[in-house]
Amino acid sequence: MNMIIKAIELAVPIVGVLVNAIIACFAFKAFSQSKKARRYASFETVFAQMLAIQRSFFDHKHIEETKIKGMKESIHFSFQSVSYDIRIEKEHPITLSFAEYYMEFVKMKPDTEFSVDNLKKIWGNFVDELVYEEYFNNCFKYIYNVINLIVQNKELSDEEKRAYVERVQALLNKNEMFCYFLNLISFYSIQGMTESKYIKTLKKYKFFDDLFRSYQFSDIIKKSIPNDVINAFWEKGSVQK
Repeated sequence: MNMIIKAIELAVPIVGVLVNAIIACFAFKAFSQSKKARRYASFETVFAQMLAIQRSFFDHKHIEETKIKGMKESIHFSFQSVSYDIRIEKEHPITLSFAEYYMEFVKMKPDTEFSVDNLKKIWGNFVDELVYEEYFNNCFKYIYNVINLIVQNKELSDEEKRAYVERVQALLNKNEMFCYFLNLISFYSIQGMTESKYIKTLKKYKFFDDLFRSYQFSDIIKKSIPNDVINAFWEKGSVQK
């Protein structure tokens, strides 16, 4: 009996140490989770603010109508030694005006697949004619900043990053998405597109998938844009011409 009592007396301090250690572990875990929750809440606040700013760019009066330099009603463009004048509707948002401009140009050159250099010229020729050219370009720079804010956050899981990227995409209509697509093309060569970490991120999270499948743009993208370009942005980019 004395031996049992002595063993219990020896065990009590050890059990106490183990209990304290377990309590400390739970306390640390709770603290860590609380700290992560605070960081997550802080990120969500910043992200929501940035989304609001992103939307405000496209909803700004400088974007909601298309003002051409010199108060012109059309944009002049020379392509393969042929000159074209494409009428622009002033009351249309710039993003819609570019979509109409591009579609009209494709109609004038049916069954033509444009090279990357030609796509850059088509985009650049339109943007250069805008009164608010710089403001229009800033719309797309801001999208870049929001996407990078998401992917560089080490606290987010891959699925959480995907969900946040989808929220960015959801705020863009198809005309805005198409403009962003051409805007990105204007900065890269084919090789540059395939090597760009940013474009790989957009492809991974299927940023342009809805655009490429859309009724409004799917056919015109397939007909006029090289497969190599589509493949750089879209996992299922190989299309039947």
